[in-house]
Amino acid sequence: MIKAIFFDLGDTVFHPDWRGRDKEVMKKTGVSVLWNKEMEKIHPDVSKGKRPLEDMFKLAMREQNRFVEMNFLVKVFRESYAKHSPIDFRMIGLVKKLRKKYNVFALSNTSKLRSSVDRKRGLFNNFDRVFLSCDIGMLKPDKRIYYYVLRKTGFKSKEVLFIDNDKKNIASAKKVGMNVILFRNDRDLFKRLNKLL
Repeated sequence: MIKAIFFDLGDTVFHPDWRGRDKEVMKKTGVSVLWNKEMEKIHPDVSKGKRPLEDMFKLAMREQNRFVEMNFLVKVFRESYAKHSPIDFRMIGLVKKLRKKYNVFALSNTSKLRSSVDRKRGLFNNFDRVFLSCDIGMLKPDKRIYYYVLRKTGFKSKEVLFIDNDKKNIASAKKVGMNVILFRNDRDLFKRLNKLL
């Protein structure tokens, strides 16, 4: 019997347009913050909270031979991230409806900078509790992160439904014993939840 539901956030509850965000950052600062190979190398540490996202910005500036004041770049990034990551209010409506009957949590891989924007815009207020990779030092699909949230919430894996848009994350949660749904779109999710719950 399902007692708790965990939602991924990015590309599930909100829909980031990374290229739109980067285009705006580039226009205002002259710096592209789209990931490159060097940035990709340190991204896991950024998402685990071991390094700030600003370290990725420094790599981007060095590679592009462009230098702007870091506080300004961070300010522009925050604004463009919020603008180009619209919250899906149909999904928020679903979360609120589910919370009447179930414990509903968020489990997301993110950086401290992005999570500060999401917290400020009230995204996290819709969940009973939010688990972020940058706060707990682990990333999906590492199975340890699923064991961690089970331990922290007190639910058994068979009592949990995990919803994520990433197949690797879904496969790992399934190995831990969680019920899973691969998120494709809200309409498909609503249908599958009606059958399952």
